Amino acid sequence: MTDTVRCIACRHFSYQAANPGMATDGGFGKCDFLPSSTSVSAVYARICLKFEEADPEIVAKRLEWRSAQKAKFIKGILGS
Repeated sequence: MTDTVRCIACRHFSYQAANPGMATDGGFGKCDFLPSSTSVSAVYARICLKFEEADPEIVAKRLEWRSAQKAKFIKGILGS
């Protein structure tokens, strides 16, 4: 049985390489193994045989950036 993983913790995932606008809320990014027009959820639990754990510092920075983007998004909706 294969465990589920989250792309945000994979070394093949990137917010910087994502399609413009897809990563702005921290929700989607780019996988090195998928076509450039395809975005993947950063946090959806999935089974991926190509998953390779990213450096913990990189994962921490991604999570911090995602949290900040999510806060901006919510602030924009609530207006406060």
